[in-house]
Formats: sequence, C-alpha cells, structure tokens
Amino acid sequence: MTIEQHNRIPAITIILTGCVLCLALGFIFTGDTEVDFGELERTATKTDDSKVWMQYAKALDSLGRHQHAAQAYQEILQKQPYNNQARYQCALALAQSDDEEAYFRYMQNLVLTYPQMATELFAHPKCQRFLTQDRFRALAREARVQAVD
Repeated sequence: MTIEQHNRIPAITIILTGCVLCLALGFIFTGDTEVDFGELERTATKTDDSKVWMQYAKALDSLGRHQHAAQAYQEILQKQPYNNQARYQCALALAQSDDEEAYFRYMQNLVLTYPQMATELFAHPKCQRFLTQDRFRALAREARVQAVD
C-alpha cells in the first residue's frame, strides 16, 4: 500500500487569495462609513434633519462629550417630540455627564411622562451609580409604581 502525496500549493493559493479579497473589501466598505466629525457638526447646525442630528449626537457620545450629546438629543426631541430613541439616549448621555442635577430633573420628567422607560433606564448599568442616593431610589420606586398603573 502506497500513500499518494498531493500538491498543496493550489489549495493554499486559493485560501490566501480569499483572505486578501476579504481584507480588501473590508477596507473599502469601512472607509465609506467613517464620517468626518467637523463636517458632521457643520451640517447638523445648519439643518433641521433629525437623522443628521442623531448621527451628530451619537458621534458626540462616542467622543465622550456626553453633555453636548444630551443637548443634541434634546434638539431632536424639539423637532420630533415622540422620538423615544432620542429620549432614551438623552437620559444615558446625561447619566454619563458630570451634571447630576440635569440628569435628576430629566428623570423626574421622564417618570411622569414615560414611567416604563424610566424604569428601564434606572436598571441600565450606566445609571446604576445614582441609585446609591435616596432621591434617585425614591424616583426609581415612583417609576415602578407609575409603570404598573
């Protein structure tokens, strides 16, 4: 019984070609989705388009400028008062900002108008640090009570 040896070069060539093609396509499509922040900021301030403002707010959030992101989300809410995604993201941005009072006032309003969303936000990991304070614990309890009704 003899063992036949096969040439492995064609198989390796096909695998390497596939990998290079995947990497090239990845760079092409990734390059198209990146947005220049300066250009986005100029566009957002000149338009009333909520989608542009949402993209701007998310960019601010990703850069760690949470207070500015919250302002951008509030701008969206002025244009579209029923945009729950902007409302939710605004609360998260305020929770991550340094302005604890602004977050508390926002959550007070949210408990009265959208108690279910407020309950979900208080359970969010980014908002947990506030529950060590009595006023936030009382607000979270009120949100749970209102959400049941």
